[in-house]
Amino acid sequence: MRLLESKKSGNVLILKIFEDELNAAVAERFKEETSMYIGQGYSRIVLDMTKVKFMDSSGLGALIFFLKKVKENGRLGVFGFRKMVFNLMKLTRTYKAFDIYNSEEEAVAALSN
Repeated sequence: MRLLESKKSGNVLILKIFEDELNAAVAERFKEETSMYIGQGYSRIVLDMTKVKFMDSSGLGALIFFLKKVKENGRLGVFGFRKMVFNLMKLTRTYKAFDIYNSEEEAVAALSN
């Protein structure tokens, strides 16, 4: 079973996480699936976090891994952080590393330029 669903909008790939939790149980699978898309040459990626209700340090590590991989040759935009997930990012100050948008449309527009 896949963790991510993908769709394209112009030259931007949009990935939606289907798990309620981004934690140790799915962190490695997240890394594998996101690496697969990067390996296919996608360099402008929007990550939809709207379904994720909980994220632990393993999930945050996987998210940072993904950000670093994308930034080697591209851009990552993220939207849909729930309050509890974003609170973890604020606590660790990792939110500053991400380009965070209010909606999918806003993220796609920013990355399309």
